[in-house]
Parts: sequence; C-alpha cells; structure tokens
Amino acid sequence: MTWAKPGSPYVKMYNPEKAFHLDGNEKAHTPVGSWCIHWSSELSEIVWIDDDECFEQRAQALEELQPKAPVLMVRPDYRIGISRRQWKLIDTFVRHSEQFDAVTFDMEPTCRIYDIHHGF
Repeated sequence: MTWAKPGSPYVKMYNPEKAFHLDGNEKAHTPVGSWCIHWSSELSEIVWIDDDECFEQRAQALEELQPKAPVLMVRPDYRIGISRRQWKLIDTFVRHSEQFDAVTFDMEPTCRIYDIHHGF
C-alpha cells in the first residue's frame, strides 16, 4: 500500500486481494493544472457523493459522456450529511445498479444552493 502513512490504522484494514486493480492511467489537463487519474476497469458501479460538485448540470454533462459503468451522484445537505433516505438509495444502487439509468442524480430536498463553498 502506498497511500497510507506508516503506522496508519488504515494499513491494518486494507486488503490488497479485495482492492480494485488500477489498470487505467491518464493525465487530464484543466485550466488550473494537470491531474493524473487512475481507475479500474473492474468497476461495476460508481457512487459520487459531494455536497458541492454534484448538481443537475454536472449529471447531464456526465450522461453525455456515456459512462461505461452506472453512476449515482448524491448531493447531501451539507448541514446534515447523507440522509437516511440517501443511504437507502446508495445501498439499493450498489446491490441493483442494473435497475438505474446510466447516470442517476439525487439531491436531498432540504439542500440549499449557495454561491460559495461551505466545506472545510
């Protein structure tokens, strides 16, 4: 394992036999810099949880890219985190992703849209 610091409790929990093999590697260039992206072709579904970056326009843009694996985008209310309803949705998606569209977007009804980022 290369991502955990020596002595980290995550070292004991990590099992390389159960981990996805990262066989994809590409560099993405953006206006703010370049990023190395690593992925696994073994992935069966993707759950993206973000109170700031998951929104309807992003879901539409992602759908236009025709992802090879189903994607569930979850936008929790940053004030409460992931709701019980959203946990239930995530669990259903992971167990039965074939019943979902290529990209599914969910925003907690209590979520407010702000002009600034409220994360830490």
